[in-house]
Amino acid sequence: MSDDPSFAPSPLSSDISYKPPAVYGAFFLFGLLINLMWPIEILNFWAQIAIGLIGIGMGGGLVAWAIHTLKSAGTTFKLGAPVSAFVRHGPYKFSRNPIYLGLSFMYISLCILFDAPIAALLIVPLTMVMNRFVIAREEVFLKSRFGADYERYLDVVSRWI
Repeated sequence: MSDDPSFAPSPLSSDISYKPPAVYGAFFLFGLLINLMWPIEILNFWAQIAIGLIGIGMGGGLVAWAIHTLKSAGTTFKLGAPVSAFVRHGPYKFSRNPIYLGLSFMYISLCILFDAPIAALLIVPLTMVMNRFVIAREEVFLKSRFGADYERYLDVVSRWI
């Protein structure tokens, strides 16, 4: 997390101007390109399909559950939109970032589906980018928006799992 003044959010929304799914997509496409240039096969075709599709479904289910939880609490999941409620139930009881956790699970599952182990290795720098440029900014905003209540939440619930 950073105390950098460039992270100063508006009172009601964070200052993140890009979409995290696009970050995941860019990393995946870059990794897939590398994998196409230097292919490495690890799983047989049917294992790729089964594991990949099941994992995508599980990750997508987590994302859907998290979005539904936010909407049912009367707040938004869209970056830059005004946040009206601090949610700590549903998947937010176990992870402060269940949408990003679900996207990460889907990312790895897509790597399995496409038999792209090099792309799968990019989950490490992808997670570093998400932590530094997205999650850290969101946490600064949420601390300024919800104060001590959010600070206590930080102490109890892990950033990822």
